[in-house]
Amino acid sequence: MTNRLNGIDLLAAAAALLALCCAGVPPQLAPAVEEGGDPRTPADRAVDRTPSGMPVSLVPDTPPPGCAADAPLPADAPADASAAMLHVLGQRRILGRDPAAAVALLTRAAALAPDDAAIHGNLATALLQCRLYSKAVPRIERAVELAPDDVDLRANLAQTYKIVERYRDAANAYRAAIELAPDDAALRGNLAVVLVARRELAAAEEQARAAVALAPGNAFYLVNMSYVLWRQGRHGDAEEAARRAVEAEPQSAQAHNQLGMVLASAGRADEARQAYARALELDPDHRTARENLEALDSPSGPGDR
Repeated sequence: MTNRLNGIDLLAAAAALLALCCAGVPPQLAPAVEEGGDPRTPADRAVDRTPSGMPVSLVPDTPPPGCAADAPLPADAPADASAAMLHVLGQRRILGRDPAAAVALLTRAAALAPDDAAIHGNLATALLQCRLYSKAVPRIERAVELAPDDVDLRANLAQTYKIVERYRDAANAYRAAIELAPDDAALRGNLAVVLVARRELAAAEEQARAAVALAPGNAFYLVNMSYVLWRQGRHGDAEEAARRAVEAEPQSAQAHNQLGMVLASAGRADEARQAYARALELDPDHRTARENLEALDSPSGPGDR
């Protein structure tokens, strides 16, 4: 079984949104596929499409040097290695952040064992590390076809769709995973992220609240719920959720930063400044809090909108 890909929480999007607001640009999340169209070049669009005609990925492949779907095996790979051995070696390269070698090893493993779901799943992870998005999607889809009841594979499929900006497919994949594991707070929290990207804020709130109900002391889910409420302009409810996150995990820089965002949007600049400062005290490298603090003090900050 493959490990579940790490989800991306709403806080990362929050920083970008606040920066846009402070620059005088209306906040806007990445549009859903059916609304936003295909941002790739005509040459890109000519390849890698699903049977329905939708591009496999709405994000162009940008592999670093050495990363290629047909890269040769590493020199130290045994010539007679079995699929199982190549799989283990590929997993080690993934953990070692050597995706080029991982792709080569796992591609060979998949050729030797084409019906092994875990190999396809880990190959998809390596391809994502290589930013070969159009190649990663079919691999993780194949993995789920081979093991439809594997919750982690379905979660990885959903996260892969999210990475390539196929948000409707991501939402459907998360819902399918939730049917298999209805008490999984992470699945519901990540579905909330996708629903925000689709501008389905009421549905996002429902999933965010479900995640909090399943893990009431988890600051991560409370921060996400606060963000969903903040996106709806419900500053009082958003502040309550953010303060609950701070109470649940006082050492969470993310929680303090989210509280600062809510307070800044409500025009309470001094309190927001204190929250951002606390986030930076806890994590001096917290780029989001630093940028938010700088935006708060800029002439075009939230108070001047």
